[in-house]
Order: sequence, then structure tokens, then C-alpha cells
Amino acid sequence: MARRTNISVGVVLIAAAWFAARPPAAACEPEASGDGGGREFRATKVVAEPWFGRHNVYGVFIVPDKYASKRYIETVRVRGYQETFLRNNFPTPRAVDNVDAPSGQHVERTYVPTRVALRYLVTGRFGDLRDTCNWTLVFTERATR
Repeated sequence: MARRTNISVGVVLIAAAWFAARPPAAACEPEASGDGGGREFRATKVVAEPWFGRHNVYGVFIVPDKYASKRYIETVRVRGYQETFLRNNFPTPRAVDNVDAPSGQHVERTYVPTRVALRYLVTGRFGDLRDTCNWTLVFTERATR
């Protein structure tokens, strides 16, 4: 019985490694408009290691300082996934994960839940999750009352 369990675990690990190593399933989306003062920014770096647990699937973005305000709502988009967040009051770092922001900009790290990353893994779309061109951070002004 133990031998069957070991073989089953081995097969699952090999299948997971194969899925994780697959290239992106689709071509990149058109370039985000963040460079010209727009509100959409493409990820500079992506970390996708859900097997290490929570907070190990995220994109790193370089964003102008004007978006470091509670005036904005953030939406992270990864091919097939979208989540909206309210801005927080955390200080805006100039460097995260060896990504340095130039003057007038800061670095933001935006997370995707581990369960979403595992869904990408088992559906064979993990390459899409690991590709920076599939990550976009969008800022929208909050409605004022």
C-alpha cells in the first residue's frame, strides 16, 4: 500500500512540474498605456511560486507617485483573473525584489491568491501566470460623494 502511495505522489509531482514548466498558452495582450501618463501599468517582475504557500504569487509594478493616494482604486488583471483593491496607507518603497523605481515613481507588489495560481497550474495555464506581459495594474479614481 505504501508503495502505491509513493508512486501516486511521484506521478502527481511529475505532472505538476510539467504543468509549471509549460510556456504561456496565448500571446501577450497589447501594451498597457502606463508609460505615457496613463492609468495602466505592465508588471516589471512576476514571482509565481504557489508551492511555497501564501504571498508567493505576485507582480511587481513601477508606478508614478501620483497613484500612491487613497483617491485611487487598484485593479490587478492577469489573463483570466481580475481583482479590485482599495488603496492602503502603506509607505511606497523605491525598491522591491531587486526592482528599483526611478525618481518620481515607486514600486508596488500586487498579490494573486494561491488558490488562483493553483487553478492556473492544474488547467495548464501556469505559463500565462508567470509571464509579465499578462499582468496589468489599473488605477481608477474613486467616486466622490
